[in-house]
Parts: sequence; structure tokens; C-alpha cells
Amino acid sequence: INLSIGGPDFLDRPFVDKVREVTASGIIFVSAIGNDGPQPGTLNNPADMNDVIGVGGIDFGGSLASFSSRGLTVWELPSGHGRPKPDVVAFGKNVVASSNRGGCRSLSGTSVASPVVAGAITLLLSSLPGDQFLAKANPATIKQALIETATPSPSYHMFEQGAGAVDLQQAAEYLATHPPHVSFHPTSIDMTQEYFWPYSAQPIFFTSRPLLVNTTILNGIGPVGRLLGKPRWFPAQHGHAIINVKYEVSEVLWPWTGNLGLAFGVKEEGAEFAGVVEGAIQITVASQDITGKESIVNASLPVKLKVVRRPPRSKRVLWDIFHSIQYPPGYIPRDNLDVRDDILDWNGDHPHTNFHRAYTQLRKAGFFIDICGEPLVDVNLALYSTLLLVDTEDDFYNVEIDNIVRAREQGLSVIVFADWHNIELMRKTRFFDDNTRSHWDAAVGGANNHALNKILKHFGMGLGNGAYRGDTKIGRRRLTYATGSSVVACPAGGKIAEETLERATLGGGRGGKERTPILCVDRPADKGMVAVFGDSNCLDVNHLRSDCFWMLEELVSMASTATDDTLASALASTNGFNRSSEFAEYDRSALHYPAPPHYFMLLHRPLPELFKSVSRVLNFPPSFFKPKFQEAGIGDNRDHFR
Repeated sequence: INLSIGGPDFLDRPFVDKVREVTASGIIFVSAIGNDGPQPGTLNNPADMNDVIGVGGIDFGGSLASFSSRGLTVWELPSGHGRPKPDVVAFGKNVVASSNRGGCRSLSGTSVASPVVAGAITLLLSSLPGDQFLAKANPATIKQALIETATPSPSYHMFEQGAGAVDLQQAAEYLATHPPHVSFHPTSIDMTQEYFWPYSAQPIFFTSRPLLVNTTILNGIGPVGRLLGKPRWFPAQHGHAIINVKYEVSEVLWPWTGNLGLAFGVKEEGAEFAGVVEGAIQITVASQDITGKESIVNASLPVKLKVVRRPPRSKRVLWDIFHSIQYPPGYIPRDNLDVRDDILDWNGDHPHTNFHRAYTQLRKAGFFIDICGEPLVDVNLALYSTLLLVDTEDDFYNVEIDNIVRAREQGLSVIVFADWHNIELMRKTRFFDDNTRSHWDAAVGGANNHALNKILKHFGMGLGNGAYRGDTKIGRRRLTYATGSSVVACPAGGKIAEETLERATLGGGRGGKERTPILCVDRPADKGMVAVFGDSNCLDVNHLRSDCFWMLEELVSMASTATDDTLASALASTNGFNRSSEFAEYDRSALHYPAPPHYFMLLHRPLPELFKSVSRVLNFPPSFFKPKFQEAGIGDNRDHFR
């Protein structure tokens, strides 16, 4: 089956269940990955599913089509990391095909690339001898043949192109010579190769957050498989002594596939090690083939890890993603109100998706960024020079706030990039959803400034209940303030930037103009710096008009050194102000999850995200939401590396 349609990357349970029923029956499902590129985190469903072959598009020169959607699988980010998608790419730009009006026409889109692959699969199936057809004509074996013989381009990483361009001849030879087996996608993990970005973007070290890898297990033997025992780590050389491996895994593989999530960390014994650690993850799977015969097979995932010595605190940054709500647990309206063709904030809010250029800017500047997907409770903030809170939508526990305030006294800097927050505008973004036959109300604005103010009030700062837009200039840098909030409190001794901006409205109307502060930086000598900027759109590559990556880098640099720089000199000093009447408010009349219609949407999410989102009602302790990774077994490398 080819399906040249799709929707935003999330689990629409009734539809997903039907797709799985189809593939469980042995039917091969091919689907277009979407035309929302070139930005990452723009995958479409069902092409993002394990048991579906997701197809991206290339031109006839082998270049990735700009419109082709990219990974990660955004819906999996709250519980770990996204999987690589698309699986493969094929011709999808200026493809000549027949026209229903007669003659030919030129077509472009991943909806064109997908049937190209479906046709290639048909040819592959026709090449199978009769005695092999039933054993190999299944979703997993065909995907294995395609991804293990595809040709990757050196210009793109695996979350852009998957395994690469389909090679029909090589796939046919693979299919003819390989019996049904179990394998992984991707087929290896190598932090030394650019193709494996973002895994290759930053090495791991003692006390760094673990490297999270999400792989797909492909079971070509049968639609149902069972994992026997736990995954085992077979280290080569230093691996046993310094690498800690934990996992989450599907104990039942159905249909034809499962997930293996891995967390690679460095033990204290590896604190002074710098180099490459090699090894392999091995699993054992039991599965019945079409004749009912059970096979027990092993599958291995080769791994190369880059390890460095622990960098100094001044070079370490913690980027919080736990408080960024992933669509669809709640209706989070778009950050830029001028964008009218995309009403939902659904692209991930993650350093590896829509904030990837900001992440890359900091890495190039020599900073090490740990991405934190758990509450800021047991996290040792003393390891970091800076905590980044970018476009946060969720609330903060009191114990998290206490931890942040205490860490700031000990030198931690806090940098906030917020967004618009206005109750009247939130009410106006209400819309009727035809799928659920219900009205949807915004849970927050572009960011949850009310929640951020619970932290900022301890630092004499605050964000307003407003929305502003316009052009501004900080120093010599010009910047578009897409839709942001105002800074309504800044302590004495702080520095500010302010601008005359227009009040943002919906529907294209024009609001009045007023002078308002948009940036506050407080840098006392005896504690960490705090900086608040009212708009994160300039860090978000989706609908980017002008960037402020330079500002982020300069703020982080200011936080890690004792000297002022160009940005600080461009700001005006203030004696302090506090317009408490303008502070961002909490709209108690709006629907907040888990109230309908958002509650049923929660059931479409990974279980940890469901627990996280209903925590306000059920009052689970924050530690409940930590990933439930288990310790991997240790194999004897003499048994694996021969």
C-alpha cells in the first residue's frame, strides 16, 4: 500500500491502530514523509511509524529536496529521543508522470517519491523465487533490504535522509542472499561521523547527561517476537571500565518491529579518558516464522562513542526541555502570531529540531550543552555555568524553583527567552476542531510567563501580560521582535534594552505603539547572572525572520566570564522598576489539561508524558517522571569481537 498523505507527527491512536493492523497482516506500507521541510522535526504520520517505510524526496542530482520533511520523531522526544526518519529517499522533484488530462506533467513532493519506492518494492517482490516469497515478502525484511543497501549522501545526516537513496539493484541482491533475520535501524551508532548528527555533535564525559539513542528493531522472521533476557553491552578495550549503558526496550516486537532506547554515560573511572570507545549492543529475540517454527537469533548494533575529559564549569550549559510541552497534550498556540497558516506549535521545541541552529552556535563557540528532559529537582545545577529556559510552557514545581534560586546564589546563571502571553489573545485563538468535534482553548500563550515569573520574582524580574511586535536594534544589531512579551520588572543595577513596539493583534489588525523594555540583564558580582528576553522566535528556525543566535552566544559568554562584552555595553543602566500590575496572569477560565478536550489527547502520548501532564492533579513527586532506564548486561568481548 502506498499512502501519499499524512499529518503532524503524533500518535492519532485510531488511525495508527489501523495501520498496525494492516502491517501485522504482512502488508507492506509505504508513506510520504511530508513536505514541511527543510526544518527538522517536521515529520508526518503515518510515515513516522516503525512498521511503515517513510520516504523523503531528492532531485535527479541526488540533492535532498528542500520541501522534504526531516526527523526527529517529535512525539517521542518527551520520553527520550526521536528516531531517524525518513527511512529512505527517492526521486520526488520534477518527476515526469502521466496527466489525467492526457500527456505528461511534472510533479514534485514526497507524495511523488513515496509511490516511486512502492513501485521499486513491487519489482523487488517480483524478483523473489516462489519458495522465498512468503518468508521475505513482509514489512521488516523489505525495509531491511532498502535501508541496508541505500546510498547515503555525504551532504546530509541520517535525520534528514534516513539510510539514503534507494538502490534497487543492491536491494534485490541483498534480498536474494539474506535469510529472514533481526537487525537495527540505524544499523550502527558512530559519534565520529557527521552523518550521525546530532549524536556526533558533542562528545560525552563524566557527569554529562547521557547520550540518548532511539533505535528501531526490525524482525524479519515474523510479525511477533519476544526479547529474551536484557540487552548486553559488549565493550572493546576501555568500554567495560568507563562506559555505563542503560536501556528501555520493547519486550514484545509487534508488528514486525520494536524500540530500543539506549543511554550511554561515562563512569567516574573514565573522568580522565579522552578518545573513542567501541563496542556493540546485542539482543536475543525469539520469533515464529510463517510455518510456526520458532527461531532464536541475535542482533548486534555496533557503537562508537567519543569521550573527552570533563570540561570546566564555565563551558557547561544546561538546556531545559522538560518544561516544553510537546503537542498534542495541550493546545499551545503558535509563537509568532503573524503566521496564520500554522496555528499549532507542533515542531518540537528542542535543541535538535527547531532550535538546532542556536544549539550549533553554542557548540561552535566551545560550550557543552546538556539537554535535560526531567524535572530540575535532583539535577546537580552546580555543574553548570548557565541554565537555559527557552520558550517554556509547563509549570515549575516549588522544589525546582528552590533548586534554581539556591544554585544562582552559588554562581549559576539563568537565561530566559520567553514569548508572548496575553489572556485576551489566548481566548481569541480558540478554534473548533472537526476531528474531535470540540472547541480547543489555549493552555498558555506562546510561553507560560506566569510560571516563569514564579522563578524570576526571586531575582527582582518579571514578564508582562502582553504581546508586542516590531523591529528593534540592540547595539549595532538589528532584530525583528516577532511576537514577544515585555519585561515589567528589572532590579536596580541591571541593564535593559527597550524599544517602541506595536501591540500584537490577531487577524491582521494594528495595535497601538508604546515604549517597552524587552531585555533585562542583572549581573551582580557575588552570584550568577540573570537575563530575560521577551521573544524566542529569533532562536526558532521555523518562520525565522531575523535571528538572535549572536545574543544567545553573548549572554552565555557573559555568564561564563567575569568581563563585560559588546552586548553589555549596548544596554542602558536602570535604577530598577517593578510594574506589578502588568505581570503575566494565569487564566483560570481557560481549559488546562487534563480537562477536555486535551485529556483524551494525553492518551495518544508516551506513558511518561501522560504522567508528567496530569501531575498537577495526581500530585506525583517529580522523581516519578525520570526515565525508567535499566542497566544493560555486560558481555564478554571475546565472544563478540573475533
